[in-house]
Amino acid sequence: MHTFILNVFTLLCKVFSAIMETESFESEATINMQRIIALIILLIPGIIAVYGIKLMRDMVFNIAHPLIPSLTLQFIIGFLFFLMGLWFVAGFIFHRDRKRNNVQKRFQKRDK
Repeated sequence: MHTFILNVFTLLCKVFSAIMETESFESEATINMQRIIALIILLIPGIIAVYGIKLMRDMVFNIAHPLIPSLTLQFIIGFLFFLMGLWFVAGFIFHRDRKRNNVQKRFQKRDK
């Protein structure tokens, strides 16, 4: 798991350095930088949610994590990790769609 995260981080650093070395306009580099930062911001909660699913799956197959004393607590922690990751990613997508007016009328911002 740690080597996978290290490989992803290394790849993101290479992409970041390639963007910085381009001889394009500053505004284009800024837009690309913002997209990479947004991707990183979405990856972290996504990884937390996946780890929560792994903890819940391990509880079902009776595989105890060494740092968690009971399987019930392991399932609860996994469920909370999953909910936090899902909540953040869903909120991010909802906020973006709301800003672009791609939501139903009941979810659009109301003028006061």
